[in-house]
Amino acid sequence: MDLDEIQKLADTDMKIDMTQLDIESIKIPSIHNKYLKILQAESLLFKKLSMEYAQLKKDKWLYYMGKAEPSIYVAEPFDLKITRSEVDIFIDGDPKIAILKAKMDYQQEKIKYLDEVIRGLNNRNWNIRNAIEWKKYTSGIS
Repeated sequence: MDLDEIQKLADTDMKIDMTQLDIESIKIPSIHNKYLKILQAESLLFKKLSMEYAQLKKDKWLYYMGKAEPSIYVAEPFDLKITRSEVDIFIDGDPKIAILKAKMDYQQEKIKYLDEVIRGLNNRNWNIRNAIEWKKYTSGIS
């Protein structure tokens, strides 16, 4: 699920129908569970990407240090001799690393957004209670 889909889903789920506050209150656990499941799936995907990143970074370190399998250099020649201190620069600038890092950053943004949605859902009972109190106050009911 991409971030745009999650945001559209949250836009729909986070709306409170002021005419059915009782129903809105009852729906909270179900909506909360829905976003916890999405958060869990996205967190697991981030962990998978992190493992792929660690493996790719190790492979690239071996590649740039000249310690990779000879067959790799046949497919992707690398003729420069670089020092250990330069390896990180080459790894950080490697297109495959950059793509995977961008995927991880995007995944982290989804996780942060889902955390905020869940935080908002945790406040939903309080918001509904305040709306009920306000309705009582404006209609003169104590």
